[in-house]
Amino acid sequence: MRVTKKTQWPATPSLKTWNKQIKQLADTRLVKTVKTVLKAHEPRESSAWAYAGLAVSELYMRSWGKKHLTKVGALREAISQATSLCFTTGWYALETAGIAKHKKSKKIIHPYAFSETAKAVLKQWENSRSSKSLEEFLLTHVDDNDVKYLKTHTIKYVSPKKIHKHLVTFEDGKIKIGGKTPKDEWYMFVLENEPKRLLAGIKKTGSFHHTSFVSGAPVACAGEFEIEDGKVKSILLRSGHYRPTEKHGEVLHKFLAQEDNLGPKIMSRLEVEPYTN
Repeated sequence: MRVTKKTQWPATPSLKTWNKQIKQLADTRLVKTVKTVLKAHEPRESSAWAYAGLAVSELYMRSWGKKHLTKVGALREAISQATSLCFTTGWYALETAGIAKHKKSKKIIHPYAFSETAKAVLKQWENSRSSKSLEEFLLTHVDDNDVKYLKTHTIKYVSPKKIHKHLVTFEDGKIKIGGKTPKDEWYMFVLENEPKRLLAGIKKTGSFHHTSFVSGAPVACAGEFEIEDGKVKSILLRSGHYRPTEKHGEVLHKFLAQEDNLGPKIMSRLEVEPYTN
């Protein structure tokens, strides 16, 4: 995508398309794209930041990123400082950027980057003298069984047509997920920025995480809440992917305190608790 002052950024559901486009762009073009977004005089909409974040994740997985890890990290930090959104941390670049199912495939898959196999492969690549990108490295230097594992143990991204099953609504101080009263359980959630929607579901390690709701896009806040008898009992800013801070918790608190949601009275008794690991 060519970035100009008049660029109209697509909505975030286009991330799947962006994955394919970004993989065709040169390193210098990706770096320039991120810097263009950062230097904009006017505030960028969240789709622009989503594109920039995806570009940085792709750079992490390239030989350029391997050689210039400090520069890539600085770009990631810069976009995180320039916007109030939560971005996936650098460690999850393998998942966010994704890898092609095979060399000429247009399908991009998103391996669970925190599995022991993924961590071992990443370390093998980082410690090697190979000038190949991680994707090229997988084809030539990694055991076939490990490659197969990465391609079968992937994060499921919810399609826009099915996102309604995770939409959170409120009625008389009680919570509904997908129009149904949830079980007594801990649920992970993300608060989108545009549109302002709260999405929730039960985490399944290695396949269904916070990024599943938004295809890895940045969010206004992420975390977990405990449900008991249809009510929100506690809220915790816990997300390994997004690492939300107290400022993100304030955005969530303000959203939940709206009359159409939990309302100010209930939120006066509830705290959005920070998480430390």
